[in-house]
Amino acid sequence: ISLDATYTIEAWVKYDAASFPGGHRTIIEFGNDGPYFGVRNTGELELYNGAFAPAGSVPTQQWVHVAATAESGVSKLYVNGQVVQTGTVPPSGWTGMGVGFNVGDNPWNGLIDDVRIWNVARSQAEIAGAMDSELTGSEAGLEGYWTFGEATGSTIDDQSGNGHNGTL
Repeated sequence: ISLDATYTIEAWVKYDAASFPGGHRTIIEFGNDGPYFGVRNTGELELYNGAFAPAGSVPTQQWVHVAATAESGVSKLYVNGQVVQTGTVPPSGWTGMGVGFNVGDNPWNGLIDDVRIWNVARSQAEIAGAMDSELTGSEAGLEGYWTFGEATGSTIDDQSGNGHNGTL
């Protein structure tokens, strides 16, 4: 996957521990922190590698929908469909996506599901209105969509039809 300055990242996450230990916990990362979407040890959602201040608490031991958007130099973080922070956009040119970990990072300790990557900035109404719904895979701007519904094997199929299959 490769993204430029306009995008949306979404996922359902559940952190299994009672609290977030030291360091950042990766939800989705492109390259080596170029940039990174995850949770700080303080439990705040973060879009890192830009001038973006983390905000918005991510509860532990329960399913939570998280999202980040960027458009026209402004990025927004969402928890359960609500904007929790607005800031500047990290550098563009994202490549090489990892879910739950990436090179040299602290892995996610729990579950990640229904990952959606868009090459458009979705509105709060679009994020909140569709976060509980399964997509068809043919939605405009959908770059990658992984439902993790595979019962066997080591390949995670990209449901968007764009061929961004992953490997466990």
